[in-house]
Amino acid sequence: MRTNTRYYKTFNKMLWFMALLLVVIMAGCDRDHGTEVSTSATTTTTSATAGPPTVTSTTPANIATGVCINEPITATFSKPMSASTITASGTFTVKETILGTALTGTVTYDAITRIATFATSTLASGTNYTATITTAATDTAGTAMEADKVWNFTVGASICAPSVDMGLAAPFGISATAGLTVPGGISTVNGDVLLMAPSPTCGGIAAPNDGIIVNCPPFIPIINGLAYSPNYDPAGTLATIQADLNLAFLSLCAPGVPSASCSLGGGTTLAAPTTLGDLTGTLLVGKSLFYPGVYHSGTSIMVTNDLTLDAQGDSNARFVFQSDNSIGTAAGAASPGVHTRILLVNGAKASNVWWVAASSATVDTFSEFHGNVIAAVTITLNQGSTTCGRMMAGAWVGGGGAITLDRAVVSVPGNVSAPASCK
Repeated sequence: MRTNTRYYKTFNKMLWFMALLLVVIMAGCDRDHGTEVSTSATTTTTSATAGPPTVTSTTPANIATGVCINEPITATFSKPMSASTITASGTFTVKETILGTALTGTVTYDAITRIATFATSTLASGTNYTATITTAATDTAGTAMEADKVWNFTVGASICAPSVDMGLAAPFGISATAGLTVPGGISTVNGDVLLMAPSPTCGGIAAPNDGIIVNCPPFIPIINGLAYSPNYDPAGTLATIQADLNLAFLSLCAPGVPSASCSLGGGTTLAAPTTLGDLTGTLLVGKSLFYPGVYHSGTSIMVTNDLTLDAQGDSNARFVFQSDNSIGTAAGAASPGVHTRILLVNGAKASNVWWVAASSATVDTFSEFHGNVIAAVTITLNQGSTTCGRMMAGAWVGGGGAITLDRAVVSVPGNVSAPASCK
């Protein structure tokens, strides 16, 4: 009996020992498994961080047409890149697509923006080009792209417009050297108002000394901003503002009109008589559809119907329309009636559109206008017209620049009071 007791005691001890050993083994397995999970997660994260670089966007966009003849060719990368691998000969090339002739150019890389640029002066109008960045391009860790980046585009006849520096004049929705008139109903300006000498008046009444227009017969406009004038110039910058506006005009106008100081030069010639938005013809490009560039008319420019400005995916694309005379839109009816519209597509912004008149400009009834107007003389906005863009009259020193707002709305692109779509 005692023997049997000893046997069971020994057997029970063995069972307890085996159970304890099993617990230890299982705990060890759990720890090992946890380590494996943690290692796997770390590996996945590291792999994502160390993945190959890619090109996230290009200019021109792939299969773009009507590209400016002076358009820089660029590629934006997903990661910081090794500049020496991008600028090395043969990494970033541009060739004429049909013949395969390589263009001569200079390749640079901006480490801050991660943009590589191929600069050349030999793009030819009407020609299709193929740009390539090979897998020789690596990131700063030495990781190469998985495949070559290839895109192609076709060059048009226009030149790219320059960026325009409005200087201290940038916040102003309207400016006038010969006064502001509001003849019928309430008008709205989303931005500051500039009433300059020699006639800083509103409805014939001298501009106030506090920047807030309260007397402007027969109707007082709604100004979501302040009215600057010789009577209200708290920073003492009125002369500089007027000079900045004049410089912007001279940087955009065609040679010799109205001043020999015009610096941009004439762009692609628009055949006279210049009627844009004309949908009656079969050849719409150049009439109702425009790509980025500078366009010049030796006569007046009249927009009579829908006019589309296509940025082709480039949010920085710029459009300049120069007139040696006047600029205008055709009268229309209130929505849903037919009226003139300037439409912006594929990244086009009103802030990058400029209409330059050597004389005056008129935005007629119920027009939906996009772009900044800089006129040497007067600007008139008639009933129901809306503009996303500045209206600057008397921009050439010596011009008599009056502004007339007749139940119209003017908005500085990006102004806090402007419609959200006005950029």
